[in-house]
Amino acid sequence: MNDDGLLGNLHEWTLDSVVAHHAQNFPVELALVDSTGVMSWAELEVSVDRLAGALLDRGLKPGGLVLAFPRRTMELPLFFLAAARAGGIFTPLDGRADADRLSRILGEGVEVAWVPEGLDVVAEKLARGLGDPARVIRSKPSLGYTSLEEILAGSGSGPGPSEDPEKVCYLNFTSGSTGLPKGALTTHAQVQWNTRATLETFPFTRDDRFACLFAPFAHPHEHFARPLAVGAR
Repeated sequence: MNDDGLLGNLHEWTLDSVVAHHAQNFPVELALVDSTGVMSWAELEVSVDRLAGALLDRGLKPGGLVLAFPRRTMELPLFFLAAARAGGIFTPLDGRADADRLSRILGEGVEVAWVPEGLDVVAEKLARGLGDPARVIRSKPSLGYTSLEEILAGSGSGPGPSEDPEKVCYLNFTSGSTGLPKGALTTHAQVQWNTRATLETFPFTRDDRFACLFAPFAHPHEHFARPLAVGAR
């Protein structure tokens, strides 16, 4: 463990404030790697803050839902962390969800949505449901939608690191035994306690490389909360 002080009090840190910590202490080390490229801790911090500002500009309010259809790319931790920094709640959903489930979740207070490439029909439904295609973020420029590529290439800024680890940052819908979606709310601190316990049992360091096979719409924090805590790639 390269930062015993941070790990020992991990539950007192918000997820996005850990990014800011790493960006200050080892800015040029790589944080994210996928088939599209790489991102250092400093670049991740700027990107998280810039995207958080864009979410706020598009109507995200404290406690509002950021509906996401995540895949295993660096966009997943980026959106999770940006939603948390903006005071929103990252809400992942399988892109194959039927119209009934989608409409139920839209009724829970969705304010902004992230829809990756290839889910054009989903994007169209959400644009109609939200009343404004600009509140739907796609990876690349697409007529009427907001472009993540343009947000990250711009000069916008956001609110800076969040400070309250007891705020809800994650809403995971599960059908349980009824077949109807039920939302489980999770705070920064709850994710961090889980992370701390796991790292104490299965430790690794900043020199390790981390990959995860969990379904990204079911347990997205598993993709990054543990390497995030230690500054691993």
